[in-house]
This record gives sequence, C-alpha cells and structure tokens, in this order.
Amino acid sequence: MSLTVVRAMLDAYTVMDAPPPPLTYRGPYGRLLTRSDIEFAREPGDHTGTLVSTEGTAPVPLEVRPVVPPRWRDVPHKPDRRAVTLPTWLDPTDGRLGVHADVPMRLYLQMEQDLGVRLPGEGDVAPRYHSQVDTPDDHHVVLVATTSQPKIKDYGPHRLLEVARELRAKTGRELHFTLLTNDQQLAEELRPSDLSMRVAVGVDAADCVDLFGGAALVVGNDTGLTHLAALTVRPDGTGPQVLGLYNMFSPLKWVTGSPRHHTLSTAFASQLAIADVDICATSFAADIEPALWGERADLGSIPPGNVAGFAAEVMSW
Repeated sequence: MSLTVVRAMLDAYTVMDAPPPPLTYRGPYGRLLTRSDIEFAREPGDHTGTLVSTEGTAPVPLEVRPVVPPRWRDVPHKPDRRAVTLPTWLDPTDGRLGVHADVPMRLYLQMEQDLGVRLPGEGDVAPRYHSQVDTPDDHHVVLVATTSQPKIKDYGPHRLLEVARELRAKTGRELHFTLLTNDQQLAEELRPSDLSMRVAVGVDAADCVDLFGGAALVVGNDTGLTHLAALTVRPDGTGPQVLGLYNMFSPLKWVTGSPRHHTLSTAFASQLAIADVDICATSFAADIEPALWGERADLGSIPPGNVAGFAAEVMSW
C-alpha cells in the first residue's frame, strides 16, 4: 500500500505536464513489482530493505510510515507512547461528507498536501498487481493462513477449514480450496478428507498474484497476502472478492481501498476504527489494553459460520 506514495508523485508530474523520472526498485520483492502497474527498473543484488528511487546524485529521502513512531516529550526519560497516525481526510461535497479512512487514500492525500498540487486520484488509488489469468474458476476459494503476527492476528488454519466446510454447506456448491501457509509441518498435518483442498507452503508473493487471479474468493487474516489479493486484477480489470479478518487493527484504515476488499472484525477492532487509533503489537499504546476486552479482542471469537455467511453474501451465492 505504500506504493501509493509513488503513484501520488507520478500523478503530480502528470498534472504539471512534466515527464516522470525513471524509477529504480531495490528490495526483496522485485518479482512482485514486475506485476505492478507502476514501471520500475530492478537493481540486482540482495536487498533487505525496500527502496524506490529516481536518478540523480542528491535524492530527497522520504520514509513512508502510515503510523508515526512514538515521540519524546519535553522530559527525555518519559516517552510519549501514544500512537500518532495520519489523519482521516474528510471531503465535504454536495452536502455530503466523504471519509477517506483507508491507508492508501490517507497517504495519497497527505502527498497532495505536501506537494501543493491537486492530484486526480479519487477513492481507490492503490497500485494494482496484474494477473495473467483471463478466466477465474468460480468454484475456487483461497484461504490465507499466513500472518505477520501469529500470536495475536491469526484466525488459525483449523478455523479456516471450518469456514470452508460452512461455506460449502451454506451454498451447496462443489467448492475447492487452496490454503496458503508458511508452515511445512502444518501442510503435512492438514489432510481434510471431507474437503477438496490443496495446502500450499511458502508460495512467493509474485506467484500468488496468478493464484488470486484464478480464484473467485479469498478469505484470510489481516495480512499482506490478503491485501495483495484485493489489489490483484485480471486482464479485464476484474479480480477476486476478498474478505479480511480483523481483531487488532482498524478495518477502516488497514484496507486497500479496493471495492472488492471486505472486512469482518471483532468488537475491539471496530472500536479502534471508531476512535481512529492504532496500537503496536509489541508495545501497546499506554491508554489501550486489549487484554481488558477479553474474547472481544480475540479473532477466534468470530464464529466460522459467520465468516462463511458473510462470504456467501459477498459472492451472492
């Protein structure tokens, strides 16, 4: 989603009727970036960080951080642990109030303010990733069991299996499934005899673009691959419907802005969305304590039947 900043800069060149500069990408996701609708040259070599740069000997650095790190107050030994975030941008037009709460639009509008140029993007500005799959399999569902924070943001592969069973029972469709995981042991253990399911281990993000493009529906944790699914487009501009599951981050903010990106959240995540605050998984904001919310902050509190029911509704199955 941070590539939205690059999109904003390129749009600014277009508005100013100036040729955009060539861009070079340095980082571990070079193969994935070849699928993006932003053109990059790739610098060879092993890179741990991610950097997009223009040509020139004196580039101006710009760090993209949707959540600004804690800042120090006047007393050096007392850090301010409250999360400081990009604002929710409001757009009063025609007597109605538009709310631009998702991260890509926040980044885009912040760049508009910083550059002092009216940018043309509206509502859905995150760059897309292009699948080579022309025709999706209307009976294929992908389940994303990966997560960057397994201790707090993991619905769990076994619950996702229950979602698969509930979805098949509710719809009466002969669905088949692909479950994505990075756990080889899990792949060996999961062999559900009652489901048509493939367990795929450690699939590269670039290859996931075609996997998602070939699916009708993607259900998964609030994590990078689920977001990638929502930004995947087929040659005709369509893509899979995507359902993300949220318990520790705002389902209004940490989404792609794609109209195909749907969310289901715990009561705690819903309150974070209403208050428009963020928490850090390793150092919670001083005035927010998820443990006090009990199961209302637990992703497992969302019944698989509810997930399957909403997914079926999204798909009109």
